Amino acid sequence: MNSSQALNLFMNPFLMWSRLAWKTGEMAIASAQIIGHRTGRFALAGPVPSARDQREFALMGHEKNEADWRVPAPGHAHFRGLLCCDWQPIA
Repeated sequence: MNSSQALNLFMNPFLMWSRLAWKTGEMAIASAQIIGHRTGRFALAGPVPSARDQREFALMGHEKNEADWRVPAPGHAHFRGLLCCDWQPIA
């Protein structure tokens, strides 16, 4: 997107909200497809997944972890500290 397109979006609220709605719809469709695909992979793998499935499941976990670290939510900072550091129970 060049600067004139960005300026047009900024100056016209309808275009801005329309773009947001379009991008939200794309994200909803893509996430539904991915969740369906990955849930199917889990179901077909059964109780003893193959090495290929194990690699795919590890990749899924890594992607979720990476996405979680990118979220700038205030509440996440506390839980990140609990998950990544050695902590001692309160005596």
